Amino acid sequence: MSKHKSHDVGEKNDQDTKIRAVVERGPKNNPQPQVTPQAIKNLRRIIGGRRPNLVFLSNTKLTSTEIRVFLGEQWMILLGLFVDCIGRSSGLTMLWKKQLSVTFLSCSFHHIDILLKRMLDDHEWCFTGFYGYPETQSKFKTCDLLLDLKVQSVLPKLIGGDSNEIMFNSEKNSGPLKSHSILDVFQNTLATCDLFDLGY
Repeated sequence: MSKHKSHDVGEKNDQDTKIRAVVERGPKNNPQPQVTPQAIKNLRRIIGGRRPNLVFLSNTKLTSTEIRVFLGEQWMILLGLFVDCIGRSSGLTMLWKKQLSVTFLSCSFHHIDILLKRMLDDHEWCFTGFYGYPETQSKFKTCDLLLDLKVQSVLPKLIGGDSNEIMFNSEKNSGPLKSHSILDVFQNTLATCDLFDLGY
């Protein structure tokens, strides 16, 4: 797992021009925009309107530079960690308010792990932004990564993101049902890691 430095960005940009340039740029064999203007608008509204303390974005298909451009002036109040996309796949972003006490722990193309400290009493806990392996043949790597993260810290942990896996067939909206043996592997991994589904 590689380590990434946090970025403190406070630079104003000509937002409309730069966003238009980035959205229209893409692989030669895929001229369609990678990020829609509506998606950019929604992200800005969530961060600017609801003002969350921490935000995790998975499978962004963007570089850190593009994320900064899309957020525009929201960067004035945020710090961030990034795992850049490969071509136009993957890409992770973790953003938080500057007043939070955050320590980087580890990252890969499928996770960003940080330590947070509560200012009032120095209580520490971990947050992991997670993006599971989407390929069927690589599902076992999702479980392996969760088990690796389990042994790295004994502190309380919250994991958010997209595991690209389900616990029960009732969670499926379409397609064939998964075998119980496959479901059992993921369920057992969560149990081993002392994790339970919050239902969101």
